[in-house]
Amino acid sequence: MENKAPQNAMKYFCPYCGNVFYSNTQHGAICTFCKLFVDFTESEVMQDQAFIVSRDANAAISNMKEYDLSKIEAISRAKGDPNYMYGAAMLLLKLSDVKHSSKNYYLGGFMEDNTKNEIESHELYSRAKLLLYDTIYLCESKKSSDERLYYTEFLSYIALGNINKAGKLLDYIEKSEKTKDVASFAKMLFAIEKNEKMAEKYANDEINKGEAAAYFELARLYAKNAKLKKAKKILSMLVSNSISLPDSHILLEKINKAISP
Repeated sequence: MENKAPQNAMKYFCPYCGNVFYSNTQHGAICTFCKLFVDFTESEVMQDQAFIVSRDANAAISNMKEYDLSKIEAISRAKGDPNYMYGAAMLLLKLSDVKHSSKNYYLGGFMEDNTKNEIESHELYSRAKLLLYDTIYLCESKKSSDERLYYTEFLSYIALGNINKAGKLLDYIEKSEKTKDVASFAKMLFAIEKNEKMAEKYANDEINKGEAAAYFELARLYAKNAKLKKAKKILSMLVSNSISLPDSHILLEKINKAISP
């Protein structure tokens, strides 16, 4: 899903999840959809079939629409690249969230449509978890020759809610020269998951660096700490600017329900 361009921004293309986004960082950026670090330009990804397929899926899911992700799952596995498998898992997780959030409690009867959506949401989540565990397995076997995979494995554990394993990987990420581009963002994510006192500062530091992906993380932190008006202000901006969707849409809807009289 392509967000609007801020002034003097760079345009990046994430081959792993199909996201097209802008960032004020000049030499690569954190993807606003999957949180992997990317520095690819359009000419570099347009020959990649995985990107072409994922781009259409990403646009649909970012607009809260359904999409058949089975082909993307197959392509990501065929590549044998943990980053592509992680990207496919993120598409599955986001679609699962979309399906879960689409429940309509005003339906009459036994609400069969809601039941169908919930079943499909659980199925998508299960497929995503399987891909994430397979991603971790591949990272474990390959990260000795590619230290950047420490970050991919870290993100996978964050997505699975295994904060302890993620924390152990964070030490490697902060020490390695190969992961210096993502070290501060990883530290911010971990701090938010642990609800540490410095989390807000870390998020604002990332925003000041130009990382658009940090805006949603700051909103998520505010929401976790019941600072709903602050979270809503950020999320409203993100939704209007098409950044970090569908996360922003779903969290904003939850906040609006929580603060409505």
